[in-house]
Amino acid sequence: MIEQLNSLNMSLIVTAYTQEGIVIGADSCITTNFTQEGKELYKHSHYGNKLFLLNKKIGISTCGDAIINGILLSSLIDQYIWSKKEENITLLQVEIDLKNIVNNQAKGKEYHVIFHICGYENGKRYVSKFDNNDKESHIKDVSERDGCIYDGQVDIVDLFSQDVAYRGTDGLYYDINIERCRYNELSLQETIEYVYFLISTTIQHMRFTYKKDNVGFPIDILVIMPNESLWLQKKELHIPGNY
Repeated sequence: MIEQLNSLNMSLIVTAYTQEGIVIGADSCITTNFTQEGKELYKHSHYGNKLFLLNKKIGISTCGDAIINGILLSSLIDQYIWSKKEENITLLQVEIDLKNIVNNQAKGKEYHVIFHICGYENGKRYVSKFDNNDKESHIKDVSERDGCIYDGQVDIVDLFSQDVAYRGTDGLYYDINIERCRYNELSLQETIEYVYFLISTTIQHMRFTYKKDNVGFPIDILVIMPNESLWLQKKELHIPGNY
């Protein structure tokens, strides 16, 4: 008998924005933690959808809770996208709507979902990083600033972008100089490769360690440019064994 069930897509989502466009990447692993006969167990699915395109112009990615009160979050987002397909919707409205979708479905229970949304409006590039419990908007105009945001299982990615120190045999900590990514010089193709690198490196690192593999292939990649968008890589339905 299953006593407790909790599904997370704690995985990894990455959004990089450089001069030629925005690249969003997400892995596909969903981890279901559950207690059975007093034992803590977990199962993996590698078919979780965490990356979405709204009206061919707004990218949406998620990590955190993957099932909200018994309903897949991906299903809720798919329904939302279908309901808005004829609307000229703004990023601000999408941010508000996504919070409401999670919180209304939660029906008073506690859930935590992190969202990235991004796109172009009136010739300007915008990115937002928020969760369903945020009360304020986090949409930022990043037209004049190149960079990257990421959430989920971030410990490996942090090694490439955060200050790092090691502990010497004397017990003292010594800073390690990390070469930061040169976002302002990246072409769109290099930005795509960078996003893929961050997610795939995290997956491969977990493969060779005892860390629970909360991040897994395949990797979905979406590109949004000022006048168009395209899926570079997206999971497709298939007959078992046909990949």
